[in-house]
Amino acid sequence: EAVVDWLERSVDRVRTQLEELDTTIGEASASVEAARTATDRLAGLRAAADTAHRRADAADALVPARAALDAAARAHLDADRELQDLRARYNDHRESYLSGIAAELASALDDTEACPVCGSREHPEPARAIDGAVTREQLDRDEGAVEDARVTERSAAEQLQRARDHVDHLVEQTDGATDQDALRVAAGTAATRLDEATALADGLDGLVARLDDLRRGRVPLEDRRDEHASLAAAAGARSIELRRHAGECRDELDATLGDGVVLGDAVRAVERLCTRLATLDRSLTEWDVASGRHTAALQRRDAAIAASDFVDLDDVDDALRPATTRDDLGARIDAHHERLVGIDAQLAAAELAELPEDEPDTEGPLERLHLATGLLTAVDKRAAVLDDAAAAVDGWVAQHRDIEDRIAGVRRRAQLLSDLADHCCGRRGDRISLRRWVLASYLAEICRIANQRLSAMSSGRYSLHVHGEGSGRGARGGLDLRVLDAFTGEQREVQSLSGGETFQASLALALAVAESVQAHAGGMRLDALFIDEGFGTLDPDSLELAMDELDQLRAGGRMVGLISHVGALRERIRLGVEVRQTRTGSTLHVGELTTS
Repeated sequence: EAVVDWLERSVDRVRTQLEELDTTIGEASASVEAARTATDRLAGLRAAADTAHRRADAADALVPARAALDAAARAHLDADRELQDLRARYNDHRESYLSGIAAELASALDDTEACPVCGSREHPEPARAIDGAVTREQLDRDEGAVEDARVTERSAAEQLQRARDHVDHLVEQTDGATDQDALRVAAGTAATRLDEATALADGLDGLVARLDDLRRGRVPLEDRRDEHASLAAAAGARSIELRRHAGECRDELDATLGDGVVLGDAVRAVERLCTRLATLDRSLTEWDVASGRHTAALQRRDAAIAASDFVDLDDVDDALRPATTRDDLGARIDAHHERLVGIDAQLAAAELAELPEDEPDTEGPLERLHLATGLLTAVDKRAAVLDDAAAAVDGWVAQHRDIEDRIAGVRRRAQLLSDLADHCCGRRGDRISLRRWVLASYLAEICRIANQRLSAMSSGRYSLHVHGEGSGRGARGGLDLRVLDAFTGEQREVQSLSGGETFQASLALALAVAESVQAHAGGMRLDALFIDEGFGTLDPDSLELAMDELDQLRAGGRMVGLISHVGALRERIRLGVEVRQTRTGSTLHVGELTTS
């Protein structure tokens, strides 16, 4: 039963080890899958890293490129101004030269030749040169300066175009992003992801080898579990058989001993009797041998005395034995008598008086003793096997500790990255993802801009606010809008607004989005705004407020296009494109709108 209990505990321990090993195998399999996924993603991550670095480098180069563009623009402007100035001076000098060309012709007149202008040979009043008049040589110099300035302007224009093309190319490479710090951070993040994926991919072979080792290490544990389970079953069956046989022996022993006999006392008495009987048997055997020798010795003695000169035995003893010998023999005789007396006293003991004459059967106990000895030998062998298994398990435990120590850092980093990914994806805390959090900040800025117009259109009643509570309930978490009613002082859903109020809020948001996009696009202007319908939901006062806001936009230099069928708008919009229906089809009218 002890062996069965030990084997069952061993099976439980092995099962626990198998479960722990299965957990480790699962973790190793997950690591292998992660490494394989990283291997598959290497090309994409490398391309993303190259793109991010290209964008960051382009953003870094964009600042000096724009500075060079501004310098080229200023140089071109200076060259153009210089060209215009020289052209103006040349034109002035040319007009002055043409005005004084008569004096130049007059200086070349000859009395013997006809005038090249009128053909007369008489020159009564030839034109006279004016002081400071422009000469042909000066005009030629001015023309040469204009040509040089034109060449300089063309060169500056080409440099300006190259600088503009370079800036456009860099802007195209940055995909419109201009934040150098953000692009550099994105490049660093992409490089970090590529390095992490590369490290995982490089360790794939080692992870696969470790996974194979763990799976191979499971086989001996399974064999050990099955072997111990089989041994436990066999030992259990043997225990049941021995228990049954022990019961039979106990019943037989009780029947043999009879009533009133205590088994333990009887066994101890029999053991003492067996010891004394064995001693007595040895003593009797020694007595018989000594008696035979004594008789033969007496016969030889008598024959020797008869053939000698001695009269009797005493004469021989006196002649042969020294005093020391006689004393020794006497002591031996006395000891022999004392021993006989002791054996007689033992045989006459009271506890041996009622023993049965038949000796007890010792074959059954001897058989059970041999069986127990064989079982003990088998258990010793199994114990040696288990000791070897325990040593192997200790080695696996040490190996497992080493593996745990090696992957502890990887696990901590994986946990850190997992927590960061959960926070960025909105799976932790307030359930708002990083993307929605950034969009919420933009939305808050848009609401701030929109409230300036919405307050004017609603006479100070409504304002929009970003609502972040309950952000984990849906995909719009963190991006909900609420409207604050100044009349009640409470926030409510935007769906509670009427049609006209909804249009006002939508118009304010659209205008705010346009301004926000313009502000975040490096000052790029959105010069045109088109509004399609929605005016029919406004009452006259609200319509006037909305049109006043649009008029302010138009006065600020933007083109505002309205697409509507509301007739009241014709009073505020005098020019536009009108679709007119006729019996032969629709026609377009561009120009002043009719009021009918």
